[in-house]
Amino acid sequence: MPGRASTGLTDLDGVGLVQRVVSRSLGWIFREQRTLDQGIDGHVEVAVNGHGTGRLIAVQIKSGPSYFRRPVEGGWSFYYSARERQVWHGHVLPVMVLLVDVDRDIVYWQRIHPETERQTPKRYAVKVPANQTLDTAAEAWSLAASGTEQRAAERYDDNLDRLPPPVRRLIEQDGAVSTQATLVALHLAEGRTNPVGIAQLLLTAKPQWMQAATEWPWRALASFCGHHEAMQESADAWEVAAAQSSDERGSRLAVAALHLTSVDRDRAADLVAEARRHGGADVVVAIVEAMLEVPEGDPSPWRIDGVTAAAGSGVNTDLTVQRFLTENALRANDLTRAARHAERALALQSDDTTAMARVASICLRRSNTNDAQASDLGRASELLEAAVTQRRRWAGPTLTLLADLARVLILRGEHSAVLRRLLPEPLGTATPDEANDPALRRFALTAAHFDGDPEVVASIAARMTSSLEDQVAQVRLGLVDLTTHEAEALWAEELERAEAEHDDEAIVFAVYRLAVLGVDRSDRIRSLVRDGVLPPGADRLPRALSTYHRRPEEGLPLLRVLAAEDVVAAEFFVEALESAGHVDEVIEACTLAADRFHAPQFLTWRAVLLFRQAPDARANEALREALHRDERPSARLDLARRLADIASRAKQWAKVESIMAEAITYRTPPPDDIVWGLVQAQLANAGEVRAAVTIGRHHPQIRSEHEGRMWAHTMSHTLWDDQIAEEALDVAARFSDVPEVAIGLLTHLIVATRGSAPEVPAEPDDDADGVDDPIPDLPDERPVVRGELHRRAFELIESLQDIHGAATGVQILQGTSPEDSAAQLAEFIRGQGRPDLVAVADDVARGLAPAGMVAVVAGRSYTSALVQRAAGMLVAVAADDEEHQSELEVAIAAMGRPVIVDLSTLLVLSQLSSADAMSGQVSELVLARPARHDVQRATLEVQSMGGSPGVLGSNPVTGGLVFHQRTEEHHHFVQERTAAIEALTKRCSVRDVDPSTWPPDTSDNVRATPWLAAVTLAAQENLPLWCDDLVVRRYARGSGVETFSTMAMTDALRDRRLESAGTAEEIDEVIEAAAKTISELLAEYVVDVPATTEQLIDQARADNWTPAAAALAISRPAWWTGQPDPVGQLVGLLYPAIRGGDPDQLPGWQQAAMLGAVRPVALPTEQCQVLANLALLGWEPEPAFADLADGCRTARRIAATLNGVGDPVQALPAARVVLGNEGFIQSEQLVEDLRAELGEWDAG
Repeated sequence: MPGRASTGLTDLDGVGLVQRVVSRSLGWIFREQRTLDQGIDGHVEVAVNGHGTGRLIAVQIKSGPSYFRRPVEGGWSFYYSARERQVWHGHVLPVMVLLVDVDRDIVYWQRIHPETERQTPKRYAVKVPANQTLDTAAEAWSLAASGTEQRAAERYDDNLDRLPPPVRRLIEQDGAVSTQATLVALHLAEGRTNPVGIAQLLLTAKPQWMQAATEWPWRALASFCGHHEAMQESADAWEVAAAQSSDERGSRLAVAALHLTSVDRDRAADLVAEARRHGGADVVVAIVEAMLEVPEGDPSPWRIDGVTAAAGSGVNTDLTVQRFLTENALRANDLTRAARHAERALALQSDDTTAMARVASICLRRSNTNDAQASDLGRASELLEAAVTQRRRWAGPTLTLLADLARVLILRGEHSAVLRRLLPEPLGTATPDEANDPALRRFALTAAHFDGDPEVVASIAARMTSSLEDQVAQVRLGLVDLTTHEAEALWAEELERAEAEHDDEAIVFAVYRLAVLGVDRSDRIRSLVRDGVLPPGADRLPRALSTYHRRPEEGLPLLRVLAAEDVVAAEFFVEALESAGHVDEVIEACTLAADRFHAPQFLTWRAVLLFRQAPDARANEALREALHRDERPSARLDLARRLADIASRAKQWAKVESIMAEAITYRTPPPDDIVWGLVQAQLANAGEVRAAVTIGRHHPQIRSEHEGRMWAHTMSHTLWDDQIAEEALDVAARFSDVPEVAIGLLTHLIVATRGSAPEVPAEPDDDADGVDDPIPDLPDERPVVRGELHRRAFELIESLQDIHGAATGVQILQGTSPEDSAAQLAEFIRGQGRPDLVAVADDVARGLAPAGMVAVVAGRSYTSALVQRAAGMLVAVAADDEEHQSELEVAIAAMGRPVIVDLSTLLVLSQLSSADAMSGQVSELVLARPARHDVQRATLEVQSMGGSPGVLGSNPVTGGLVFHQRTEEHHHFVQERTAAIEALTKRCSVRDVDPSTWPPDTSDNVRATPWLAAVTLAAQENLPLWCDDLVVRRYARGSGVETFSTMAMTDALRDRRLESAGTAEEIDEVIEAAAKTISELLAEYVVDVPATTEQLIDQARADNWTPAAAALAISRPAWWTGQPDPVGQLVGLLYPAIRGGDPDQLPGWQQAAMLGAVRPVALPTEQCQVLANLALLGWEPEPAFADLADGCRTARRIAATLNGVGDPVQALPAARVVLGNEGFIQSEQLVEDLRAELGEWDAG
């Protein structure tokens, strides 16, 4: 191997040898790239019969013996840097490295590719094989270069999407869908991350497919470079286009000159002179000449007369002219005129990101001046967002755009939006280059600081450097504490840096920061005023600020004067007044500044101050005015929060919901506190379904116990899936220290969903006897979730029970056998410290306790107890005439007024045909919020019914457990009735009960029950109570609340209609309607209604003679005390009718009669006698001995539930005498036989 050193001649020899081999051995075309090479020395174009095909190879040529000094087995190693690797791997063409042995005239090659390279400790390397020579490379290189056209065609649409819209339009319009167009699109799209490189490649190689009669490919390249801010390459492309065009040569040269004005003024002057000679571009030539007239660095405005004369009537429709006029207006510091021309330019090409950016930058500058428009920041944000989004698609320059966007968003208070734009994934959308840009990192630090996220602040701060700019950024945010002396030194150093780098914005900021420290450096911005960068007099404000800092009494008047002239001075003046505690002056100054400068931020400032003084009507009006004017999202959110606070103080929840629903649109995504504010308002406004939609749409984070409770309450009113169940488990775990929240969520998960299980093949049942399962499968409408979620819920419940014990309200049954578990369950149902459910039910039936107590003791919703008639009786009419008359008078007085309504009334109304007529008699039905929640809870309980074939309860006679089978018919009954009540609640307005108004000494398990809440709300609002629970009505009257029943409203409506009835037929209609209502009330188990015996028989017939609604009526004391001859009615009418309908039902009717007859009797001995009388009476004219014995057993069972009542069988002799006196004769022997048959009574 020759050893002569590599010299410039060696390199020339190497290039020449490569050209000869390519030309002679391969028959292809070699083109040397002599310009700035971007790591490429030349291009090889595959040729066929001497004609180029457009398939190219990029080559890097290394000549001389030095490249052969690192031999490896079978060849040599070629090393290159990371920078070279990035260029070559990012190149649009395959890149080959050529090692040239100039002494032996041999060229060796290897492709630079991830598959051929290896990484060394410091660099990268490929092996160049000794058997891989250029003269034999045709097949391999053809393969490497092949497929370009096909790839270009296949990816044409995708490639167009990756180009700036003006470039895309040019290719589509001038290139059509041709091979040439697809190749241009391919090369530009794939070269978009290295626009200078692809431009230099095409300008050097000038491949055949770039040639066209209209030179459109070169214009496309020029436009592509211009949008990527590669102005030199853009001008070069325009020159090529000019060289290939005869008709448009002058216009092409003029545009090339325009692009060079910022990078090469001498070349621009030559080109514009040539353009003028060729003609055809008077407007652009005039623009370039006007720009070149002003010396470089001189910020003075250009002359525009030549441009406007050349443009003539087309001045407003010429895009280039409007851009020129925009820049000229900016040089004159006329932002209003600049904005007008910039908007016209944007309108002429609405998808041009350069035009978008220019309008946005003008709006941003203007927003802090006296000429500010309310929409400036919003317009700037909108355009910059669009420009950044578009440029990211085609890898355009975004750093400047993002810096402006960050400024705008920070001014608008949209700090989270800044972080989304400037942070890399997964926190944001920034590209690596954007995320690593020092200036953008400082903006991100500012946004994170104001967003209040210490973790993000710490993460960004850890990446800050020791540069002065980074130090300044941290000092500005208060992240670094400095003494006054240190702060002055820092800002003085920053001022020097800014002046050296011509950073005008930083100069002004440093001068102002020094001013508030009492250091006057106003002289340092006079040149900016002189050059038109700042408005005249801008240097007066820092002087006034420094004076105020040193001598407030002198500085404040100076600020007051400037505040009348300059919006920034007005802000400093207001701050000074506020820091001095002059609140009234601050409010007045804000009002003046808002009017003078049309600056809505002063309205917001004033409104917040007024709110802090007093959240009254004046503050409310000021907040609304500011909200109407101020377009900054952060300000609007703050104003909305305060408006909602005022409305919530007045319990105006509909208004709060309206305010927060609007506020949630101010920022995307909305702040969590705004979402929770909306949820709270929706819950307060009985909008649980709306609240669930809000949470599901925005997914706010849960940070507090209050938010956890809202989430739990809201999500219990929607169907759950795996995702919601997972979140519920997470919330329950996070709030494990609040057992009622955690347990509520976990039990809801278990009750309201079905856990799926893996499918297991069915196995034959050896014990199957062909008999149907006696327990029918009920429709289970609960949603299905993964079974393991139920398992996790049970595990968490168990752990919570271990930690909190009885505070969870949960008892876990873990018997070792079915009998053991059943025993534990029975003990739990009869547990110590809880009222006995049977006793409570009996008290309800006797009219001694509210029906809602059954729900409290049973742990069910009041609505569920009403619907399922859990106590056998739940709603009643006042049987006492005086009591009913009093209720009738209240009902009449309530007509046309709002009333508080109890759920018992909604149950009754939901089944009455006259419900609309009756409820329409009052102006408003008002429901207490606990009642609304109770109905929603009942809806959930209905869902859970489908997952259970029945319920376990305590047998009132034996004390053991009894299974009450639940049928499909009963399931649908409960489902329909609950839905009917829920529908009626939607007609009601909902109001809160003031906690301070609860009756004193109310136990926790009764507090906030729906029926007590109704009474309390009626007292609170001084409104009558419409209720159909007799005991609740009596309690309400005792508490000073006027109340009435549905029966009273029925009679009131009847009396009003009778007064207006004019004919006998109308009177009959009214009476029939009232009778129909009574029958419907009776059918709905409303007792003590004035039903006739005929109506009772009709109801018994409707119930298929089972002891249901009509039997409940005769089990009431009121029926026995209200009838002149109850026994005669029973024996003479009821028993015969039932005997004719279904005699097997008579024992049940006898039991109902015994209950009704014994309940109004006070003394135990008399109770015992009443039971004995009815037992011996029987239900037949000549009762059978067995039937009489069964009746006596029934009497004994009832006596066992009463305190101190003896054995009714022992009272049979006295009963024989009583019945004999009434004409019912039984023999003495019969009595003795019954006593012998029944034996001694074990009352235990």
